[in-house]
Amino acid sequence: MAPQAIELTLPHQRSKGRQGLVLMACAVLTHPGRRYATVFTSKASDSLLVYIADDDEDMRALMGETLRANGCATLEARDGAELLGLLHLVLADPELCPDVLVADVEMPRLSGLGVLSALRRAGWSLPTVMITAVSDDSIHSVAKRLGAVGVLHKPFDPDDLVIAVRNAKAAYDLHR
Repeated sequence: MAPQAIELTLPHQRSKGRQGLVLMACAVLTHPGRRYATVFTSKASDSLLVYIADDDEDMRALMGETLRANGCATLEARDGAELLGLLHLVLADPELCPDVLVADVEMPRLSGLGVLSALRRAGWSLPTVMITAVSDDSIHSVAKRLGAVGVLHKPFDPDDLVIAVRNAKAAYDLHR
């Protein structure tokens, strides 16, 4: 089910000790009977903005912390449907366009592969890293066919996530 309302708060501030504008963003999604928000985060002009979607709260938090510790800004979603809701914000403000998506293959409401399929139907192309606990080569081929740059298998080393995100962005930029 799509969000009934999307509210976005964007106070701009100068960063301390870093060049450029820092974007502080908190996207609040409201669904019937529940309300939740993505992580409050900041983006300096030289950092990557990564949208993360995973239904496992601990895994999502670990990926977010790892990427933020390595200079990325993040927005987090609990599933593919919430990720698509965040991506709709980009239509209103292109500054919120992610540099890379990281999405779990298996999630409730909408899978990571479902997100890739929806993006493809909409004509969007974003560098995407899929993550999965399933060790099946068919996932790799389907993910690649739908536009994923790579697939990481859980459990993975946090450094591998950082490398995969940076490589996804670099590969995407090379082929644009």
